[in-house]
Amino acid sequence: MAALDRSGVLAWLRSLPEEEFSHLLAEACQGRAYRHYDITDVRYAAAQVWRDGDEPWTVELIAAEDVARYQSTPFAAGFPTNDPIVRTAECSGCGQRVVSWARWVRCPVCGEALSCS
Repeated sequence: MAALDRSGVLAWLRSLPEEEFSHLLAEACQGRAYRHYDITDVRYAAAQVWRDGDEPWTVELIAAEDVARYQSTPFAAGFPTNDPIVRTAECSGCGQRVVSWARWVRCPVCGEALSCS
C-alpha cells in the first residue's frame, strides 16, 4: 500500500459526496477528546453550517448514529454512507443543535442519547 501524504488525503476527502464526507467526519470525531492543562475538557465535533439568504448563520453539530440503539437491527453493521442528513434535534443535556442521517444518535458534545425527527 502506498504511503498517504497530506495533499492526497485532502484531495480524496474533497472528492467524496456530501453524505459520505459528513459520515466520515462525524465518525472520526466520535470519542476524540483530551484534557487541556488538566482543567479544560476539549472535544471535537463536525458541524453543518448554513443560512438562508442574508439571515444569520446556523451551526448544527453532526451526530453519528447511536450504535448501541441499533443493535439487532438492519443498521447494526452501520448506516450506508449515502444517507443524507435530514433529521434534527436539540440536545437535552447541553442544548446544542444536532443533525444526523439517523433517528437515534448520541450528542457529539455531551454524549446524551437523542431522538432526531
